[in-house]
Amino acid sequence: MRYDDEGRFLGAEEIVDATTISDHCRWRDDALSCAMPLDDYLRTANRVPDLALGATVGGHRNLSTRGHQRLPGDGQLRHGT
Repeated sequence: MRYDDEGRFLGAEEIVDATTISDHCRWRDDALSCAMPLDDYLRTANRVPDLALGATVGGHRNLSTRGHQRLPGDGQLRHGT
């Protein structure tokens, strides 16, 4: 994806090179393996305790978990289909 200096989205380009795709998938998987649930992060950061999925904070719905579901047992968020 491409953005201008102000952070506005300019467009996207399709990547078809298998090595580039593989590298990015590995980086994504590495980042996800280090991730923690948003509720846990916010609780440890002393921001918003016990923030529930889809909760309303300051009059705004928590959209950071939209399209994800919490799986039983591990508490991790997984991208929904």
